[in-house]
Amino acid sequence: MQVGAPSARTRVAKSRRSAHRLDPASARFRSFYGLCIGLEESRFDRALELCRAAAKEEFFNPILYHNLARVHLVFGFKAEAIRYLRRGLMIDPANAPIREALGRLGVRRRPVLAFLRRRHLLNRWFGRLLRRDAEGDEAGLDAFRA
Repeated sequence: MQVGAPSARTRVAKSRRSAHRLDPASARFRSFYGLCIGLEESRFDRALELCRAAAKEEFFNPILYHNLARVHLVFGFKAEAIRYLRRGLMIDPANAPIREALGRLGVRRRPVLAFLRRRHLLNRWFGRLLRRDAEGDEAGLDAFRA
């Protein structure tokens, strides 16, 4: 790579900025431009503003929710990111990029006993028991067979 040559991310950001200038009314361009601002310039407020406005305008487009989730993840807001990824899946349950993103995040399962806190002893015990059973380990079920 040449010294002083712009990185690929910088070139993408410039192209997104140009596209946004050409058609500022396009929600898709606005969303990707917001994502680039978040990734390249670390300006959370502006990135979030652009991505939210785009998702609000085209609320039926799962890609825009994916971009909004990515902005949240870049700045460490995992819970919000998961919320927007789930919204994207409600629109398009077969969306592969959103499914992959959720898989990478390692979304937790619901507690076994939903009326108790996640950290409650019974939830932890039953959760371990079910996990062992799902992995094919029969030793976890021996306590009930005795």
